Amino acid sequence: MDLTTILVVIVGIIIAGALIYFLPKKLISWFGMEIGEEGCFIATAAYGTPAAKEINVLREFRDDKLYQSSIGRNLVNIYYRTSPPFAYFIAKHDLLRAIVRKIFIKPVTKIIENSKR
Repeated sequence: MDLTTILVVIVGIIIAGALIYFLPKKLISWFGMEIGEEGCFIATAAYGTPAAKEINVLREFRDDKLYQSSIGRNLVNIYYRTSPPFAYFIAKHDLLRAIVRKIFIKPVTKIIENSKR
């Protein structure tokens, strides 16, 4: 992994540190999400659409960097397992959506974009 990948992973781990890894399937389905779904749940919730430019940056990073190592694939799998209920909650609160966009998604996508230069 290159330095950018490591920095983004560290930021993600710090923010995701509060997430509970072993959420019961019933809790996840109660929030209306299926465990097997793949996507940028939290970013989509924050932007209200899966088509936002920042979400495409995150998808590209996932596909080009994270999927290239077993550690990265495991992090993505943990994210897919834990994020749906949080994304559902974020989507229902406009202030939280704005905070997530400004404090997490924009800085992370900026790091990723600057690493391409």
